[in-house]
Amino acid sequence: MASELEERNSQVLDEIWNIASEHIDKVITSEQERQFILSIAMGATVAAELFLNNCESIRPFWREGSIEKGKEICNLFSFIMLSQCYRWINQQPGADPNANLPKEVMSTKLMYIFEVAPERWMEDFTKFDEQFNYDLDNHPHIIHLSALIIAKICQLCGHQCLAWGEIEFPVHEFKDIMSPSVLIDGAPLREQKDINVVATALSTGIDAMNKYIEEAK
Repeated sequence: MASELEERNSQVLDEIWNIASEHIDKVITSEQERQFILSIAMGATVAAELFLNNCESIRPFWREGSIEKGKEICNLFSFIMLSQCYRWINQQPGADPNANLPKEVMSTKLMYIFEVAPERWMEDFTKFDEQFNYDLDNHPHIIHLSALIIAKICQLCGHQCLAWGEIEFPVHEFKDIMSPSVLIDGAPLREQKDINVVATALSTGIDAMNKYIEEAK
């Protein structure tokens, strides 16, 4: 049986999915691009809901949640979904990296459908895209990305964990975000189970995105 928090989160994320879908239907004329962006929105909302239901560190700041906060959280998760899509595309045999729209252009479309300001988010997209790809290329884990996602979502919910301007991306070691010049409140970032929640949320979101793509074919 779903808890009161899970029921509230489900209502918020369902509404955000409806908002995103309506924007996509209004502005995307190519059916192929429409399905592509819908799949990313699906993966992002699935990941966001799993994260919000299970990450204990965020609960004091998310509280009962809101659609406005939820849209920004979904937008953040959509960046990782987009990064994963471009990894798949570029890993195809004979793939031409210049054959598709630059992912920065595609990211602005995601910002539009989740109703967030590109001038606030473009730099974040670049940083999280760089971190995601660095972690996958250099580590058997995504601990750094996961901690940064928790910190960013805390910030979106009004609680500052890190001095973002002091962080050099990509983060190579965990100590880089635990240094005195960067760290404001490390408590939300130290719980391994919450780091695992982020990894599970991303994996589940990517699976949902991939399933949507396959069913749309």
